[in-house]
Amino acid sequence: MAVIGLAQTGRMTLSSTLVQSYVDNEYMGRVMALYMMQFGFASLSTFLAGILAEGVGVQWAVGSLAIILIAVTLAAVLFVPRLRKLD
Repeated sequence: MAVIGLAQTGRMTLSSTLVQSYVDNEYMGRVMALYMMQFGFASLSTFLAGILAEGVGVQWAVGSLAIILIAVTLAAVLFVPRLRKLD
């Protein structure tokens, strides 16, 4: 559990640093507000994943959410060319 906690802290630090380094100063407040919304959405999505797991089972819930995540990631990479041009 300690390794997971350290990895999560590292991920949060890296993502915050990247957001702040790529965003122009005049948009920083808006972008950071959206960035902070991820914590609220994470709680909401965990609740919905729990409901899904209770309905169809944990393996099906995790598998279906993984497939959705892969599909959204591929769509973002394919249809948002600015993501492919990041440094």
